[in-house]
Amino acid sequence: DSFRSPIGSIILEYLDAGKLSSASNWLDWFIKDYSSFVREGDEPLYGHPVQGFWKKRSNDKSDIKTMKLAAASILATDKTLSGEAVSILESGLLDHDNNLALNKFYYALYFAYQTGDDFEGQYKSASWLYIKYPESDFAWSVLLRSMLNLGLYDKLEVLAGNRLEED
Repeated sequence: DSFRSPIGSIILEYLDAGKLSSASNWLDWFIKDYSSFVREGDEPLYGHPVQGFWKKRSNDKSDIKTMKLAAASILATDKTLSGEAVSILESGLLDHDNNLALNKFYYALYFAYQTGDDFEGQYKSASWLYIKYPESDFAWSVLLRSMLNLGLYDKLEVLAGNRLEED
């Protein structure tokens, strides 16, 4: 696990140097070795956030923006580098030229905000994920956690009551 963050940093260095082939090789290796999460049941949100930006096959190895987002999603789980991940991911979220679904950004951002103890950011991303995926156990649990972290007990009580009525 201690190798994950340096891999994200190495990928960014290769991208900055224009070495796209090397960067994509490192991303392929990371996916192969570190993101072997299998989806179980109906949960739409699962696995390492890098999986939203980089797949096992059919990646565009000339797409610098996507590779940078994938590298940032690796950094998202490192306490010392999560701020850099947030900066890259938030910039990508604002980039309207990207063809990636917003859920990939908010999913990766949630991890970066959580790692960096940014409770407001956690709440913002968790709220978006829950609105988009109300059936998701992950989205529900991270929304609850973020509301607890911010002391939003009254809102939490109302939200939980509404959810119980729906079930």
